[in-house]
Amino acid sequence: MRLLEWSDTQLTFHITETEDWTTTNLDLTQFDKVLLVMKFSNETLEIEWTVDSENNYLVRFDIYSEQTKGKAGSVFVDVWWIEWTTRLRLNRETIQWNILSSVKVPEWIVNG
Repeated sequence: MRLLEWSDTQLTFHITETEDWTTTNLDLTQFDKVLLVMKFSNETLEIEWTVDSENNYLVRFDIYSEQTKGKAGSVFVDVWWIEWTTRLRLNRETIQWNILSSVKVPEWIVNG
């Protein structure tokens, strides 16, 4: 996946679990929180979950432009659930994304 530096992005994940070759939706209301952890070359960013009230197996993460400022390049991403002190990674393998460079256009004001 590619994200554009300086842009607001909303990511939605559909979380399921598979047991004995049967896949079902995972009820996320049982967890204290779910985190999206983004590891940049010199910084780690953790973003907490927002659960869809009707579909409690969907998680939405809001990434704001300020959080990607100056971070063009590779980023490694994991989704974790946290319950008390227990921490478990929900994705099977680390996801690799790229943040593409962009130019911030200044706000122009014209007096007439």
